[in-house]
Amino acid sequence: MDVLIEVAKAKNARIKNLSSSVAEVEMDVDQPTQGKDQAPVSLRMKYRLDTKRNVMTGSELYDRKTDKLLNRTTMLYTYNPQTKQENIQTVYSEEYAENPQTGRRNKRMTTCQYKQFTLTNNLD
Repeated sequence: MDVLIEVAKAKNARIKNLSSSVAEVEMDVDQPTQGKDQAPVSLRMKYRLDTKRNVMTGSELYDRKTDKLLNRTTMLYTYNPQTKQENIQTVYSEEYAENPQTGRRNKRMTTCQYKQFTLTNNLD
């Protein structure tokens, strides 16, 4: 998680300590669009990091212009005593989309469960 904190600092992210072992990283990102006539999509990303356990516990993605939640992900871990590491067991994801014609907001939930999840750190 130290690598994620350092990357966040380099991107001028706002880092808030929620407790002695939990930090929230918030950064603004402009996503380029496909068409030349479209303005870039302005997004705000939030990540919750458990620095004591060295894991990311969740993330949220917002539309910066409307402050509407677009995606929320929560990750649950199990501790493997053989490797002495936390392994992702379950990922809950919520996606929100709004129909521009009707104004109706839809929510899609996904649950992924893993038996042996391996994370490769390519940020070093």
